[in-house]
This record gives sequence, C-alpha cells and structure tokens, in this order.
Amino acid sequence: MIACEICGLSFRRRYLLLQHKIRAHQEIKMFECSFEGCNAKFTLEEYLRKHIKRVHTDQLPFKCNVCRKRFSDKAAYTQHFRLHTNDRKYKCNLCSQQFFRNSNLVAHKRIHTGERPFPCEVCGKEFRQKGVRDRHLKTQHFF
Repeated sequence: MIACEICGLSFRRRYLLLQHKIRAHQEIKMFECSFEGCNAKFTLEEYLRKHIKRVHTDQLPFKCNVCRKRFSDKAAYTQHFRLHTNDRKYKCNLCSQQFFRNSNLVAHKRIHTGERPFPCEVCGKEFRQKGVRDRHLKTQHFF
C-alpha cells in the first residue's frame, strides 16, 4: 500500500495514487452543486454525489447503535464507530501517539519531520496542514 502524503489515503498501485493526487488535490473544482442556493464545488464528481446525498437528501441508511447518529455511507459509519470503541489503529512509529484516521497520522508525522507542504500564496508562510493554511488565508488575507 502506498499512502498519499497530503491526505493519507492508501492505494495498492502507484498509478492510482497519482490519479488520486491529480483529481483530489488539484485546486480546480469543476463539479458544482445544482441545488438552488448551494455554492458547493468539488474536485471530484464522487465528492459532489456524496455532498448531495449527505446535505440535500435524507438518505442516511447507516445508524450508530450507540449514539443514534446517521450516515450516508458505510465507510463514514465505520470511521465514526471507531470513536466509540477507541480503535486507534494508526500508530506513530516515532512516538506513542495513536490515531483513528491515517490522514491524522500523516499530518502528525509532519511534526517530527518539520515538513510544511502548504505555503500561503500571498505571504509565503508555510503550514503543516491545508486547513490551517486556508484559515490563515481567510483571517490574514481575507480570501
């Protein structure tokens, strides 16, 4: 398995990883939600379908028997259920930290490596996480 260094998703083949990087991490969001008043845009059609199912329909067939929260797909439900069982199967090999998601482990490892792969396009400041960079853009540069 080969993990994407940006989001942590794993792939069995290198070409699938490359395809994922091009589709999921490019900044071009070609797939727009057609529901009136919704301005959501996505890089992948799959993400748009999941958005519509989750936000604009009541199709939530997976129900947590612990907290009664509902989910549109099995993967989201399975990920959620790990919170109840404390199943932290992703372990850092450099310290004792454990995580529910591989993407959180990938982001955590940047603390050890010092890697900051998300630069601000305005001021050049570099960030370990894309979300932190995006929040910086909104609060510091008003984007």
